[in-house]
Amino acid sequence: PLLHAAVKSSREATVVLNDPRDKARDIDETWVGTWEEVFGEAEPVPGPQAKAERKMRERDPLDKVHFLVGADTTEQARAIVALTAKFLCDNDCERIGILFPQKGALPRLVASFLRAAQIAHNDAIAHLTPSVFDDDAWRAWLELQEKP
Repeated sequence: PLLHAAVKSSREATVVLNDPRDKARDIDETWVGTWEEVFGEAEPVPGPQAKAERKMRERDPLDKVHFLVGADTTEQARAIVALTAKFLCDNDCERIGILFPQKGALPRLVASFLRAAQIAHNDAIAHLTPSVFDDDAWRAWLELQEKP
């Protein structure tokens, strides 16, 4: 529901789904299928661009693509928070979704750095403490995600 809400509330969104794994094909295909029911059939990511397409892209680069690399988790978290702050400075920015595949060090650091930067956020998985959104329905949904 969280990722679905993020996609529905944005003007433009791209969701990248992994190709179903052999060992968990049924579960992965169900996950992809739920997305296809709501948003239409998934499109495979196109292969590498031809040389002519690459040259054209070099002349007219995409300005909305951000590719950041951090040497460690702390650098990755700082990059995420810096990019978040940059997006929040845009006049047409109403909200930002930062989603992580699982709990761990990266979401905890991002939440800590957002708090230090005084950027309001809903800390859903970084620190497992009750929030204003914590109720029986939310806990049941979380349990279903952990034990399908």
